[in-house]
Amino acid sequence: MAGSILSNDENYDFIRLTLTTSLDELYCEQMGEETAFFSYVKKTERPIKPLNKEEQQIFAKEPAYGFIFTAFYTIPYAITDPEALTVEQRDATLQIFCTELQSYIDGLSETELMNSNI
Repeated sequence: MAGSILSNDENYDFIRLTLTTSLDELYCEQMGEETAFFSYVKKTERPIKPLNKEEQQIFAKEPAYGFIFTAFYTIPYAITDPEALTVEQRDATLQIFCTELQSYIDGLSETELMNSNI
C-alpha cells in the first residue's frame, strides 16, 4: 500500500513513514531481526522539451529528463530505550535524515553523482 500512495495524498506522511516504520519494527522484533529504515533519493536534471503535441500531452502528465539519478538506501537502527522515545520523535529523526540526504544529493552535480560512491 505504501508504494501506491501519491505524495499529494493527505495521509502520505503517515502511511509512508509512521505506519510503515512501525509495522517494520514490530515485524523485526517478532522475527529477531535488525530494524532498518528503507527509502530513496532522486534528482532530475535537464528537462526534455516536447517535440510535438503528442509529447506535450505525455510530458504534461509525466515530465521526461535527460538525467535521472535514483538511489535506494537502507539504514539499520536500534531503539535502545523504547520508553524514552515517542513515535513522533522517531519519525522526526528519520524525516530529518531523509531531508538532509536529499539536500546533499540535490547539491551534487551530474558528474559528481555519476563518478562518486555515495
